[in-house]
Amino acid sequence: MSIDYHNKYLKYKLKFLNLRKQNDELNQNKFQQGGSWSSWIPSLPFMSQPPAQPVYNCPSKEPIQEIIVQERCCNKATQFPSRMANCEDKSHTAAAILATGASFIIEQNSSLDGIVEVRNSTILAQEPVSSTIEYIAKDPYISDHDGIVLNVQYTNPEETHFNIISCNLEGLCRKKNERTLYDDRLRMLNTYFENIVKPGTIMVCQEIVLKKLAEERLPVVKASKTTNIDGEDEWVVRDVEMIDSIKISGNDILIKLKEINNNLDFISDTYTSGIYYDKSVWELVRTIPIRRLYNGTLHSKFSNAYLFKCNNNPECIFWVVNIHLKAFDPTSKEYNLDYGQQYFSAFSGGETYINQAHIIELENIITELVTKSGLLHFTIPIYLCGDYNNNLQKHILVKKALERYTQNSSGVKYKITDRPMLSLTP
Repeated sequence: MSIDYHNKYLKYKLKFLNLRKQNDELNQNKFQQGGSWSSWIPSLPFMSQPPAQPVYNCPSKEPIQEIIVQERCCNKATQFPSRMANCEDKSHTAAAILATGASFIIEQNSSLDGIVEVRNSTILAQEPVSSTIEYIAKDPYISDHDGIVLNVQYTNPEETHFNIISCNLEGLCRKKNERTLYDDRLRMLNTYFENIVKPGTIMVCQEIVLKKLAEERLPVVKASKTTNIDGEDEWVVRDVEMIDSIKISGNDILIKLKEINNNLDFISDTYTSGIYYDKSVWELVRTIPIRRLYNGTLHSKFSNAYLFKCNNNPECIFWVVNIHLKAFDPTSKEYNLDYGQQYFSAFSGGETYINQAHIIELENIITELVTKSGLLHFTIPIYLCGDYNNNLQKHILVKKALERYTQNSSGVKYKITDRPMLSLTP
């Protein structure tokens, strides 16, 4: 049924005229009886009024959003350079030899890896709940980095338990024409991740392949089994296909991890890194590619963001970012850039500078995630997991990056509170 707007207009116009007439008669009576001008100034809302003065003590329409930056890991060494001998190139081998010799004089191991949780303190006051941190410190090792594990649980509307694993695999030390060490470490994967990879596991991996190999395509032989004239089985090569090395190594690792959890799937970042996740528990809702920003230029390496939602718990949803920040020589100028403030580092035995290049890199990651996802007010938890290539406390780096981001955000006020790592080890 259509609305007769003309009749509605006439109805309200008549009502307006009647009210104005009543108001004029009332004011005329007041004027004849005497009284101040203010006593008969029209006050009905449809009459002309002086402009209202602003009220400065009214609460803002956009309340200040408090963002909590909580370091979940790590408070001890996770990277051991002496393990990198004969792994990548001559410089890494030399550094490994020097680290082995120097370890008798001074501790050379570093806390480069970390997990930082970012959440809105009001909207996400209770969920998720983090329980424990584990360090995968096993011998024989599979990389110069030890894996780190954050055990997480949601309790609303029902309990959901899972873990997030982060590990820089350093290409499992695979070279283009030499894979003996690679094959040995592949065979050790089951033992290394035994009782770590579980139902619901999300595993973020940096350097599944090394940079030099990432830029190569490797041959994959396709063959079929036939029976020869003597009745014996034999394999006949049908084709040789050139495939990106990240796909080859990523799938090699997936085959081994499936022996622990057959529901795992693999997604590469198309270059050096990727994630494994239990597809029976998680829906991978979205992936945001985020390229490394350094010296104002985007580079080949990625720190991609992945949005996960639990299949059986719609309240359980969060972002996981596979962090892999640029590695710097400790003597380089970039490593010593700072904001004019020094922070104590328990790992270096003294004061050390915030790495400004890493803060800018993290700011770009946060900006890309928020801009492309529309993640207003950080209303979905974010886990920044991976290799920060920095010995400092990771919550300081992330807080500084968030401060730079929020300074450029118009219309929203943020209060950023950072917290050091809690004692979550079992």
